[in-house]
Amino acid sequence: MFKSGDIMKIETERLLMRPYKLKDVDDIVEGLNDFDTAKNLTVPFSYTKENAKQFLNFVKQNKKDYYLAIVLKDSDKLIGGTSIEFKDNKVKGGIWIGKKYQHQGFGTEVMKARAKYIFEDLKFDKIENGYFDFNENSWKMQQKIGYEIVGEKTNYCPALKKEAKEIVTELTKERLLNPKELYMKICLVQCQSKQDIKSNLTFAKNTIEKATKKGCDLIIFPEMFLTGYVATEKTKTIGITKTDDLIKDLQSVCKRNNIACVFGFPRKEKSKIFNSACFIDKNGEMVGLYDKTHLFGDEKLYFSAGNELKVFDTSFGKIGLLICYDLEFPETARMLALNGAEMIICISANMKPYDNLHKMCIISRAIENSIPVVYCNYVGKDSQFTFVGQSNIINSTGKNERKFSNHDALLYGTLNLSKNCDDYNMNYLKNLRKDLYKY
Repeated sequence: MFKSGDIMKIETERLLMRPYKLKDVDDIVEGLNDFDTAKNLTVPFSYTKENAKQFLNFVKQNKKDYYLAIVLKDSDKLIGGTSIEFKDNKVKGGIWIGKKYQHQGFGTEVMKARAKYIFEDLKFDKIENGYFDFNENSWKMQQKIGYEIVGEKTNYCPALKKEAKEIVTELTKERLLNPKELYMKICLVQCQSKQDIKSNLTFAKNTIEKATKKGCDLIIFPEMFLTGYVATEKTKTIGITKTDDLIKDLQSVCKRNNIACVFGFPRKEKSKIFNSACFIDKNGEMVGLYDKTHLFGDEKLYFSAGNELKVFDTSFGKIGLLICYDLEFPETARMLALNGAEMIICISANMKPYDNLHKMCIISRAIENSIPVVYCNYVGKDSQFTFVGQSNIINSTGKNERKFSNHDALLYGTLNLSKNCDDYNMNYLKNLRKDLYKY
């Protein structure tokens, strides 16, 4: 038999897992009275103070399992909850993180510390977990630390008011210490800028087929690829809507080949033209659309600037998009990282005389934020510019995965999605003095 009171705390770098307190009621309601959070759990929605008080009373009466509040160490603010439940000589873990605190690595931090406690202190050799099959983010988080799928069952989801499929997962101590590494193969299309939409679309479709045969998971084309880079009066006449048949055509090709794609195009919305980046996922869905926020040179005359730095849910995790000049402002990548981005993809039309600028920027942005930065640029000359290439894949420690080059080519590289910056002193996000900065 186990008692919740036996555990005083489980500590991580940023968090404390401690017994619940009566003062946590408001924070519990704040976290669970959110449909997007509640639908992934077996809690009622709407979630009231009375529900929270009933839960705390249940925890107080429970003499078998552990139920712990997840709080920020520096403020004792509750941001979520976790459990260690015992049944038939098995142990099962549960976790929730409030929406405001999601996508900041807290969930992974808790699951690793909780698993270590279960294996080392409680001496269990396996942990069972689970997730509703529509909660892919939970599976991605579990996968990172070594969980594997072992089955499925039906469970009632109160928020949805219906039965739902629950995927059952399992973690062993060996897999925690030696998790299966997840790799992503990427194709960077370092090509010339051509102002021929029909030719560019044909090239894109053929190149996607080639990348698929090479086993790629993701293919990336440069800034304004569909039309070629244009920042003249012509820009006003070449806008493409996000629902255009050109876009739908690429979505179909991606779905058929089970490959994701990022590309640039001049996006038309009513009377405005935006310099946009599109992320099409492996299932053909458009999961990300970003409008360039920092316009360069004459772009200010022909484009409207975007006003939001976005992080998108993809089959590879949380990804932020940037376009060319955006990269030169450290704040853009920092905001994406603080908002949960696990990778940044930057498409570009960088030209002479700024040859080495982006080479330094992509390495710096990766190091500063401890996340990979993937960069794709044009090469060659058009009527206005000489583009300088240097497309590359930079890992979370700032190491480039391939040599920098400035020739027309399909550049292939592999990124280890399981590999993070292990040096705490180089993990600048975790060492930020947020009391000094305004974010």
